[in-house]
Amino acid sequence: MENITKTPYAGWLEMVLREIMERKPVKMGVVMLLEDGEAVSGYYGEVSPMDITMMANHMNLDAMWRIVCANADEILRIGMEMAEKDEEEGSDED
Repeated sequence: MENITKTPYAGWLEMVLREIMERKPVKMGVVMLLEDGEAVSGYYGEVSPMDITMMANHMNLDAMWRIVCANADEILRIGMEMAEKDEEEGSDED
């Protein structure tokens, strides 16, 4: 096996291991995406289908949050335009 400290993800692995040691989880899941597009998953503990669903849901929420953050300026711009339009349409009714 190659020297783990020389891999591009050594720092990330160290951070994850510190988090594991601090929080002491009873169940964990890992998903790896390989260069050829294949996905490999592995689990620790008595992981049920519901646990896997919960883990997937959290990853999905993380992804949605990143999308919102990456598009925050556009979301705010559209929201402001919609609010202005609603305000204009509301003033016509008076």
